[in-house]
Amino acid sequence: MNKEQIIEILERILKKNKIIPKAFARKLQLNFAQHNIINMHGAPKVGKSVFAKLTAQQFTSALIIDYNDIRNKPHLEYIEKNIFSFMAYHKINFLALDHVSPLHIQKSNILQELEKYNIPTLIISKEPISNIYQQQLHGIDFEEYMSFTPRNNHLQHLFNNFLLDGTLPEIAFTEEYKKDIRKQEIIKSAQHSTAPIITFALKFMGHALSIHHLYTQLKKQYTISKDSVYHFIQLYQRESLIYLMPKLNHNHAAKKLYFWDFSLFNAISYERNFIALFENIIFLELIKNDSQIYYSESCDFIISHTHYYIGIIAAPFLSTQSISKRINKTQTETFTLKHIYILTLGYTQETHPYPTPHTIMPFWEFALGDREW
Repeated sequence: MNKEQIIEILERILKKNKIIPKAFARKLQLNFAQHNIINMHGAPKVGKSVFAKLTAQQFTSALIIDYNDIRNKPHLEYIEKNIFSFMAYHKINFLALDHVSPLHIQKSNILQELEKYNIPTLIISKEPISNIYQQQLHGIDFEEYMSFTPRNNHLQHLFNNFLLDGTLPEIAFTEEYKKDIRKQEIIKSAQHSTAPIITFALKFMGHALSIHHLYTQLKKQYTISKDSVYHFIQLYQRESLIYLMPKLNHNHAAKKLYFWDFSLFNAISYERNFIALFENIIFLELIKNDSQIYYSESCDFIISHTHYYIGIIAAPFLSTQSISKRINKTQTETFTLKHIYILTLGYTQETHPYPTPHTIMPFWEFALGDREW
């Protein structure tokens, strides 16, 4: 393919970039003043490509190249060779490379060329790319979900809708009868494996388990090796599809399993486990702050700080007596909690100082509030 044909392809891509998608307002901020090249990574369908298009609107001339577009794939080597002269001619002042793999960055010299060209560049991938400043885009949280819904709706009503839709932005724009089928398609495309590891693992959401235990259960139904299970679990962790939360001060204890979207299990099963779903919602709310998160015998979540801990208890249906028992149980721990938040589906109580300072509040108030640990 000659240079004129590549320039024609880039012209078509540039023209297509001007289409503005329907989207949620996102809270992630990209600081190109401090980092000229940013690797934005995150799980599939959390809105990375749309975020790149919205970011491009902030610049006078932007170019977005999708490495996953089958029209581009055969020509990527030639596109990368000609892209810089093309950008200079069109005075491009923002570049986004979408669906890029870490392996491609390692094999090509595109990163070195980008460093020379020196314009704001967003490299988008599922898993983090080393040697580039990284920022993770999570699925939408409750506050972001609210940005697309009528403001006159009651918070609890909005939260009930959020429970059904989950964290993947496109689901909120999908017709109701198609939502579960679309979620099933997303799960299937994310698995990479012939054995449905993610689909199988979803029933363990919120459970403390080892990868070995998952393997022993999986091999009862599917032909798969232990090495394959470990390989894919590690891949899913890098791609932020699953999270394994450790137990505080117990490095070898079983880890609690959570997923990038809390609503996925309900899309593949008629069984319901609202406690696990509620825990997964809380977990996704907490990881946005890049905190170190654990669990313990008394608390569903422990936020670790240098000199203190914050405890969180998921209590969607617990009575006041049961909540009191959970709070009292924290006194048996070997560590001291600075504060405990008990998150409910409506019940609220002002901060009480005894036996440990604690606040009982609905999840939506916790999610929308300004928290200073």
